Amino acid sequence: MIYAIVNEASGAVVNRCDVDSHDELFIPEGCVAVEETGTALFIGGTYIDGVYTPPTSGPLPKPRASTEVLYDHENRLRVFEGLPPMSMQDFITKNGLD
Repeated sequence: MIYAIVNEASGAVVNRCDVDSHDELFIPEGCVAVEETGTALFIGGTYIDGVYTPPTSGPLPKPRASTEVLYDHENRLRVFEGLPPMSMQDFITKNGLD
């Protein structure tokens, strides 16, 4: 099960967790867990009164070093699979990092 961790005051989605049960979640004070049922609740979006609003698109922030390492690894694997390299934007979107 995938849960979005939502700040109660602002409605901001601040994290996503994939766990076997709700009991495994660590929910910070001032937040609630919302089980994703069909629609992914991405970090940066809002969830207010049961309505999800995705994050706005705009200029992407500079990727963290760990994102760049994973991106490079993805493209190395794609070479072995006979696939063309993926752009950083496509990688970020595919993995819900935007």
